[in-house]
Amino acid sequence: MSIHTCVNPGRGVDSIPFGSDEKFVVASLGLADFTDLIKEKTLGSTKVLYYFDRGITFYFDEEDGYRLGCIEVEGFSIFMFDQNVARISKEELKNVLRKNGIEDWYEDNDEEQEALTSDSLAATFYFEFNTLISVQIGVCTDQEENPIWP
Repeated sequence: MSIHTCVNPGRGVDSIPFGSDEKFVVASLGLADFTDLIKEKTLGSTKVLYYFDRGITFYFDEEDGYRLGCIEVEGFSIFMFDQNVARISKEELKNVLRKNGIEDWYEDNDEEQEALTSDSLAATFYFEFNTLISVQIGVCTDQEENPIWP
């Protein structure tokens, strides 16, 4: 089964917008395969819904009133800017970003992973062996780091 996921930077994925609550996501996709609650002393809690078959993970932070603020997508069919960006190389992704007027990206590589981040998209693209394996997008924020909900 091939699941096609459309990533809309600053807006959400498919028909699920940033700012949604958990009930909306569950009503749209059904019960999650796994749910987790991550507790941080300084940052508060994050509720996480994992949809393994769909390759999508949703994050709801306590500091945002448990509204959807971050989404991670992985798989073979990740559409962004009307094209499938899954499994493309880092250079190919840079060309896609340039073609769509995104020039503010920077590389963030360490021993464990390679990443390309764009602040204007609130997105980080993760690579293994120079191949895009996942995209993490967040809600855009203003200069004071307050969420700009769609």
